[in-house]
Amino acid sequence: ATDAAPDYSLIRQVLDNAPSEWMTHFLDLGGLHILLDSLRTYAGVRGGGNVNLLQFTAFLVQGPRCVRSVMNHHDGMQRLVASQEMVQSVVFSLDSKNPAAKAEIVELMTAIVLYAPEGRRAVLESLTAYHFKKAERYRFNVIIHELESDLATPAYMGLVVGFLNALLHTPEIEDRLALRRELMAVGLLDRLSALRS
Repeated sequence: ATDAAPDYSLIRQVLDNAPSEWMTHFLDLGGLHILLDSLRTYAGVRGGGNVNLLQFTAFLVQGPRCVRSVMNHHDGMQRLVASQEMVQSVVFSLDSKNPAAKAEIVELMTAIVLYAPEGRRAVLESLTAYHFKKAERYRFNVIIHELESDLATPAYMGLVVGFLNALLHTPEIEDRLALRRELMAVGLLDRLSALRS
């Protein structure tokens, strides 16, 4: 027999309604680290064995929502953005095969990018690490694969394109142009044309 899984929808409700002092204590005790470690661990699990499929699927959707609840608190977002390790856990969670979970992860990545320049830098560095992990030639291949995936619905593709737009939203013109060239080199324009037709 396996231990009962935590009720992440209940945890999310607690996090959504937590006062600032409680959230600070939660963060000080490493609560966000635990959520992100679970997210990253379960993203790579495919089910089977001793895994309760219903609880597993519920976590894949509710886990990222719990992280988002923490990010909605100012202190939570600041601590996440300040930690390359935590941002990398979010990005590496793209390994999930659950479409709803992947959509939540892309939304988290977009929020981190838009929050502050440090968040954008941390996501770009995490994408670099992720492409090495996946043995891809270019770091944005992993994002192009998301657009080409059999799991990609029109709504999910819209989230991925929104994420790319967020990355391109920078006041540094040279940085923006370099990023655009990098995206064009991995065939983003061809992929977008295919989506339109």
